[in-house]
Amino acid sequence: MSKKPLLLSIVPSNVVAARRATPWMSRTPNFLTPLGSPIRRAIRLTKLDPQDAWLPITESRNGNAYYAAFHTLCSGIGMQALVVPVSFTVLGWTWGTICLTVAFIWQLYTLWLLVMLHESTETGMRYSRYLQLFRATFGDKMAKIFAIFPIYYLSGGTCVALIIVGGSSMKLFFEIVCGHECTAKPLTTVEWYLVFTSAAVLLSQLPNLNSIAGVSLIGAITAIGFCTIMWLVAVTEGRLDGVSYDPKRENSNTAMIFSVLNSLGIIAFAFKGHNLTLEIQATMPSSEKKPSHVPMWRGVKVAYLMVAMCLFPLAIGGYWAYGHMIPPNGGMLTAIYQYHGRDTSQWVLSLTSLFVVINAVSSFQIFGMPMFDDMESKYIKRMNKPCPWWLRSISRAMFGYGCFFVAVAIPFLGSFAGLIGGISIPITFVYPSLLWLKIKKPKKYSIMWCLNWGLGLLGTALCIILIAAGVYVVIDTGIQIPSSGGMLDALNKYHGHDTSKFVLGLTSMLVVVNCLSSFQIYAMPVFDNLEFRFTSSMNKPCPRWLRSGFRIFFGCFAFFISVALPFLPSLAGLIGGVAVPITLAYPCFMWILIKKPCKCSTIFNWALGALGIVLSILIITGAIWNIVTIGIEVHFFKPLNK
Repeated sequence: MSKKPLLLSIVPSNVVAARRATPWMSRTPNFLTPLGSPIRRAIRLTKLDPQDAWLPITESRNGNAYYAAFHTLCSGIGMQALVVPVSFTVLGWTWGTICLTVAFIWQLYTLWLLVMLHESTETGMRYSRYLQLFRATFGDKMAKIFAIFPIYYLSGGTCVALIIVGGSSMKLFFEIVCGHECTAKPLTTVEWYLVFTSAAVLLSQLPNLNSIAGVSLIGAITAIGFCTIMWLVAVTEGRLDGVSYDPKRENSNTAMIFSVLNSLGIIAFAFKGHNLTLEIQATMPSSEKKPSHVPMWRGVKVAYLMVAMCLFPLAIGGYWAYGHMIPPNGGMLTAIYQYHGRDTSQWVLSLTSLFVVINAVSSFQIFGMPMFDDMESKYIKRMNKPCPWWLRSISRAMFGYGCFFVAVAIPFLGSFAGLIGGISIPITFVYPSLLWLKIKKPKKYSIMWCLNWGLGLLGTALCIILIAAGVYVVIDTGIQIPSSGGMLDALNKYHGHDTSKFVLGLTSMLVVVNCLSSFQIYAMPVFDNLEFRFTSSMNKPCPRWLRSGFRIFFGCFAFFISVALPFLPSLAGLIGGVAVPITLAYPCFMWILIKKPCKCSTIFNWALGALGIVLSILIITGAIWNIVTIGIEVHFFKPLNK
């Protein structure tokens, strides 16, 4: 008789045979696990996908309220909370406190909706993943358009951010502990990122979500620790001289509006973890007498009580101590070291940095778990058997070091935080209300109907406004990532005064004529492809008016790209490396497969093709390294005037 009656569902014979690879005893320790419940009646069994028993999120279902509290607290509070006092510099005391309180209640309500939607009372189906619930409610097409990117960003993007924060905090911890007279040669920032990533990858080998409950507990304790230390240091050290609490005023109304929106975005981004709620609840057993939402909601209430006890003192105490002088980049973490680095115990500062590092490593595990689950699900669906341990280890290591690569290769990713954050806001503030309306179908004009429609529409409007604000900030400020302009710029820069104007003018004219002519031949394959889609669909030639429309549209679209992304030529090395196989590798491989030449010719073409692929990889690597070390100056919709 199974120790997990919930897994007693009708299973195909081939799945039963393959399941032998799953161990009889759970790999998750059973401490703090509730007593086993009686065998459920067959007619009341919760419906489960048999393959769920092979996936890391649902492999173990012996979770409880304690586990729920650990996971929720670890995922619900982190580095984003340290920036909340920055929003008060624009909103002021009154509106800052009101907005923070409203946002806290709002996200707690949507969290309750997700907890109640995890299990269908009508069908008995358990929706163990946010994307699964969204897809079952709105369909696969809507899920691909509106849900996949923000959900994956909240997992993968958060892991990238944790590598940056954790690696930087490791470097800071080393500098504090080692001291000014330390003779040891410190690691570079990128090397500290690598050290942090290696620690996170090593810890990610724990098999499933329940097995990292202890890790989440440590992460939760350290999060409470560094938040408490920071607001206590700020309050005990007293207010800075010349501190002001008057809301900041911008030079124009437009700038003021976007400053307010940015502050609202900071508050909204302080709450995360909704993308993990269903996954956490999926680790719990469920029965008719004790459904999973009971222990889950109990754990959530405890977790968010602790979140409130950290977040509100941090926001209010931090703003009281620093006012307008709080650094916009880094918030409280930067303020502590900037203003109290000399008059605060080095032990306190080092402990704070250590807590940040431990919390980042712990949070990496829970935010990375949906990505691990998704990678393994693709293997399981294809092979219809559990993912072997060695493949699981490799896939998780690849994900971890992939995040490290993104953190190093795209150092300006944080500049898009407002824009991408606006895209991910619906996961917390919008989709739960719309899911409730679609699934529960409350009576029209009832309290729940009005409340959820109101919150859904308000959240959608907030999302659109914050995305617009993010685009405005990127366009207005640009992204600091100088680059050379090649021979054309060199000619005008170094020989503009001692060279005939006729020669310079003729050179420019020839460049213009060449570009205009080249545009036609390079665009012809695109024109051909556009017309091919019409002719294959309608089975008739493309009319002249539509052909003209296609070409005008393409030309205007190319113009839009050139204006919106004027820094593209600076990426020539990277893009050229990607295109190298078209010229140097693929023709050789196609010749071998089509012509099937003799052995000597085959070896020659294989060698050229392989050399072309290797050259492409080296060029791409060199281009990325050049961008990382030298950088490029990125401005959107603002062509640089040289």
